[in-house]
Amino acid sequence: PHPHPHPPSLAVASSALSSSSNSAFSSSFLAATSKLEWKERALKRNPNIQNLQERINPRKRSQSFSTLYKTPAWESLTQRMVFLIIYQHLEHNDYHKTCQAIESETNFKFTIDPEKYTKSMLQELLRSCIRDVDQLYGKILQLNSAVRLRNESLSEEEKSKIYSDEAIQALEKSLSDQLSSMGIRKEIEKEDVNIYEEEQSEKTLIVTNKEIKAGTLNQLVILLTSEDSGAIGYHNFLQTFLLTYRSFTTQKKLLEKLRDRAKVPRSDDFTEDKVYLKTINFLTKFVCDNISDFNQDTLKFLKDFMSLLDPNTAQKLQRYIQNQGRRQMQAAALNTPEPIASPQIAYPNFDIFNVDVEEIARQLTLLEFENYSKISPSEMLNLAWSKPKLRYRAVNLVTLSTRFNAIALWVTKSILNIPNLSKRASRFAWFLKLIDHLRKLNNFQTLGAVYGGLNSSAVYRLDQTKAEVSKESMVILEESMKLLSPKSNFEACRKALDEAVPPCIPYISIYLGQITFTEEGNPTYIEGGLINFKKQHLLSQIILKVIKHQNEPYALTPIPQIRDFFVKLPKSPNDDEKREKEQLENQLFNLSKELEKPKK
Repeated sequence: PHPHPHPPSLAVASSALSSSSNSAFSSSFLAATSKLEWKERALKRNPNIQNLQERINPRKRSQSFSTLYKTPAWESLTQRMVFLIIYQHLEHNDYHKTCQAIESETNFKFTIDPEKYTKSMLQELLRSCIRDVDQLYGKILQLNSAVRLRNESLSEEEKSKIYSDEAIQALEKSLSDQLSSMGIRKEIEKEDVNIYEEEQSEKTLIVTNKEIKAGTLNQLVILLTSEDSGAIGYHNFLQTFLLTYRSFTTQKKLLEKLRDRAKVPRSDDFTEDKVYLKTINFLTKFVCDNISDFNQDTLKFLKDFMSLLDPNTAQKLQRYIQNQGRRQMQAAALNTPEPIASPQIAYPNFDIFNVDVEEIARQLTLLEFENYSKISPSEMLNLAWSKPKLRYRAVNLVTLSTRFNAIALWVTKSILNIPNLSKRASRFAWFLKLIDHLRKLNNFQTLGAVYGGLNSSAVYRLDQTKAEVSKESMVILEESMKLLSPKSNFEACRKALDEAVPPCIPYISIYLGQITFTEEGNPTYIEGGLINFKKQHLLSQIILKVIKHQNEPYALTPIPQIRDFFVKLPKSPNDDEKREKEQLENQLFNLSKELEKPKK
């Protein structure tokens, strides 16, 4: 529909939805339906919703509605209004029985003038959101491309020909204008206030019972660098901030705030010196934890910042910059067990199943730990690993996920490719031994992948094969099923991880599920544009569990031939390749039915 003022009929209906009859409906509905369970079922039945959700999610959806219907954005998409929009969509598409059922359950008659709404409000709102996101994403990609080219090893003449400073500034302005038109810029502009010019008030900082609930970036930095920070549980606050800051600001922006903070206004007491020292202490911690991720622009800013510091502090940071990237994790050679020799690996096309199964478990563990140890907290923010447009931010998580699926597919195919029943049962038992060794190594991630292959629909139905496997071996399968059961939010696996003696590789999927639930259930910014620090604290507690064992490596000797075999495993189609994935699953299931005919 054409933009027009918020009509009286909508206002009346919106107000009416807050009536007691509607609140009774809401409470009974919510009591009967788990949001998470409902969402999982809905996404499973309608995979296209996931794609649509990813395209809309980065966007403030209320802004599109306010643009279309000329209403204040902050009061447009309340729960009442969302319900009304959905109802109008159903009515517009002649789902009269559904509308009657809604009216019957809520005991309320909805009145929407069809002459004023000739199209579905829901469809128009979604179209607007998708259009805005695509426009914004195009500008971001263009700007990222420009900056990347400027940072690559090109000559100054070549760089100036491709993207001049004026061209990049024009792109930045275009992106800024786009953000402003979408109503998002106001959250960013608050950070641009000088740290000493922003007053502390309920509009800039919310602290309850010594716990920080929300605040602007300025106020959070002030608390991080204040002389008296013991009143807010400083250790937990610092830990949460460093783990999650990239979900609400950038590295360069934070350095800018620290630079401003270091310029302490003169006073008559020693406050100036204390704040300066606290700022430098935090700066050192921040640089030590993050410098390996700094791009050239951020490194240049850091060096300029250091020129303002006292010589001793500057020299200390400079030494770290020169040595960055040299982090070594070496296990004590005396505790490294000898590899289990296998002459087979000397040949180019050796059979992996002729190698000792314990050594296979060791090599899989080394390969998995290599990526696990590289996962940075920022990879787990903003659900980057699950969004095609953001996966470049979560390289190691995506690699773990890809290998998980590749190993599961390898397990499934390795069993189904054996027509002989007895040999197929032996192969099944071999994988159970592999699971047993992975469990002893506390490699829960690869254990989950191997179990996933054995539990695939094509292998799960092979009752004749499993009947040939010894009872002792089948106990391993039963224990794995209990360990990886999703019951009570993977309670058994979480308990095993808590009790595991390092080294250890956790079952990452458990924590990514918790992060997803936390991200989607809590806004990053609350009313007034304050950073929702309570959400950041919840995320940091999950992230800590993921990275808990990263600095405790395995004392094992790598065997390149075995490693290469698993690195080169064929990839399994991902969730974006739905047609290929469905075709492969059907192919494997048909092969399974040929091996063991379905019971009549």
